[in-house]
Amino acid sequence: MVTTEESETCTSYFRSECMRTLLLENVNDDIQNVLSKVKSSVDEFEARGSGWIIDCIEHLELKVATYTLVAGSSYIPTPDKIKSIYSIINIQNNDNKCFMWSVLAALHPAKTHLSRVSKYAEIASELKFEPDMAFSFTLNKVPKFETLNEISINVFGYEKTLFPLYISEKTTHVSLLFLSNTETNHFCYIKNMSRLLSSL
Repeated sequence: MVTTEESETCTSYFRSECMRTLLLENVNDDIQNVLSKVKSSVDEFEARGSGWIIDCIEHLELKVATYTLVAGSSYIPTPDKIKSIYSIINIQNNDNKCFMWSVLAALHPAKTHLSRVSKYAEIASELKFEPDMAFSFTLNKVPKFETLNEISINVFGYEKTLFPLYISEKTTHVSLLFLSNTETNHFCYIKNMSRLLSSL
């Protein structure tokens, strides 16, 4: 801070949180969201002072890193914290089709043994997949799947708390949980979102 008889000058720094961008078409919107958050910080700073005015922006830095999309694969046990509240249908598959099984579990709820693949095998053909989707389903393929099947999907991650990984712009029919461990990744169907949130 520099103070003279006529004015007071202060150099301040404003940062935004990191943001994960999964779809190329969302980049502009994501950048605008980040800039809006920075602008809010600037407005708060100006409001704290008496007549503070931003004179100039000397430096603006955008850092970008590669985010490797991981595919859903075979079964991962439900975390203990959310297992007991029965808000998740975790299909016990040994193939790489956990996304497909989870969507089918949402669309055609089984009455018993909800986590068994056999409950959904007969209706698996009703979902449409492009050749590269079925056995290695990553988050960037969700919009294409939505278009092919006229189904909207939300995907959430879990690391002690719930956070969005992909939020559909359409009316949501299916919410999925994406679990990860050191060996594999796995999609589950969120049967009861309010119960899941209340447990966290």
